[in-house]
Amino acid sequence: MTKTDLPLQQQVEYWNLWNAKFREGDIDELSLKRGAVVLRTFDSLGLRSPSIVELGCGSGWLANELSTRGTVTAVDLADEVIARAQQRWSNVRFVAGSLFTVPLPLASFDVVVTLETIAQVYDQEAFAARTAALLKPGGHLILTAQNRVVFERLGSVSASTRLGNHISKWVSIGELKRLFLPHFEIRRTATIMPAGHLGFLRFANSYKVQGIASALGMDGGLQRMKELLGLGQTIVMLARKK
Repeated sequence: MTKTDLPLQQQVEYWNLWNAKFREGDIDELSLKRGAVVLRTFDSLGLRSPSIVELGCGSGWLANELSTRGTVTAVDLADEVIARAQQRWSNVRFVAGSLFTVPLPLASFDVVVTLETIAQVYDQEAFAARTAALLKPGGHLILTAQNRVVFERLGSVSASTRLGNHISKWVSIGELKRLFLPHFEIRRTATIMPAGHLGFLRFANSYKVQGIASALGMDGGLQRMKELLGLGQTIVMLARKK
């Protein structure tokens, strides 16, 4: 057994614990930044009262934000967390269970939103196919994922990753595109929030380089350049179902 193949009940227990500890209170700054980018991307589509499904919704905080823009169904394995989310936000339909097997209507959603979920599923090709199956023809996918190029070189492990075993299979931009191209037209990909202090990232994110950029008044420009070079810790992808 590896961290790409774990019993479902073990995953349920892990995500109940993880969400209760790290998401049902204050949302961390990085998650809020990812959420803000996702919402801006969503708004750029100019949709009117769309039907939305969020896959891997966790505590439901983003689903609640999305509910101001359309009708939202939100799915997650963490059944205890989902039950509390439904009490907290009655404006969202929350469903507990595996995103592969929960009884969602096919070809019925305008938008699928999924944050940092693809690395936590055992079959990423099936995950890509499932997102497409849920969308209407021409529907949109907004996805974020941990950037393998950066996560392999972070140089630190957050407390949230030390709770126990869970599926963890990071992807690169190229790998992500290959997974979704059979079903989608990739409209754009980008990375955000540069990080990492091992390998070549030790130089790219060094205090010396940052100091030079600050002295030249180029802090924002340096960050944007690193994001354009694919050195952000989060990949953001917008795609349209074929």
